[in-house]
Amino acid sequence: MANNELEKSIFEKINIIWMIWLVFLLYAILIPNLFLPADNGFSRDVILATFTLNLNLVDPSIFMIFSLLGVLPLMCASIILFDNNQKLPSWPFLLASLGTGVIGLLPYLALRNHNLNDYKEKNNTLRFLFKSKIYVFFISIITVPLLYYGLINGDLSVYFEYWKINPLVHVMTIDFVIFYLLLNFLIYQELKVYNFQKRIRYLFLLPMIGFILYFYMRIDFKLDNLD
Repeated sequence: MANNELEKSIFEKINIIWMIWLVFLLYAILIPNLFLPADNGFSRDVILATFTLNLNLVDPSIFMIFSLLGVLPLMCASIILFDNNQKLPSWPFLLASLGTGVIGLLPYLALRNHNLNDYKEKNNTLRFLFKSKIYVFFISIITVPLLYYGLINGDLSVYFEYWKINPLVHVMTIDFVIFYLLLNFLIYQELKVYNFQKRIRYLFLLPMIGFILYFYMRIDFKLDNLD
């Protein structure tokens, strides 16, 4: 009976993930082309601002969200890159997500093994690196300045206006929200494995910063923390 309930729960999760992927894929393709004005080179300006740090090209809030979409896959990598109960490698999907956002990563989440009872922790050098303080510090020195620059110097009214009329800003905003919720889902699953969910669940009330604090705290997590 318990196994049937578990299988049903896993099946429902997989269906929800595929549904989100399909709906957002169709939305990202159709809505900007049918209902929003032409881009007129704005996407090029955002990309140039990101890679050349010519920050005068776009509003800081737009620069922040676009850049954080490159940080979220790095955070996800710390959780799923060396997921030992998975037969399907995650790195191709992580690489895809750097260019396509959450659309590139959701298929992996649908296809992965969601049975947490199968989780087995195995130590290796790369796994240690992606869970290390060095890696978390690397994520921190990218994320914190981006948040400070975007929130202090950005104009949310400008961002909202662009969200209404620009295809890139419109789609990337929704992409960011889904990616953010997806990372919360991955962390929730990991917390269930380590049985820590009651202790630190309030960290995630702090957008992005809560993730960083969690990654610092999880460095010493062991499976023997299980009750």
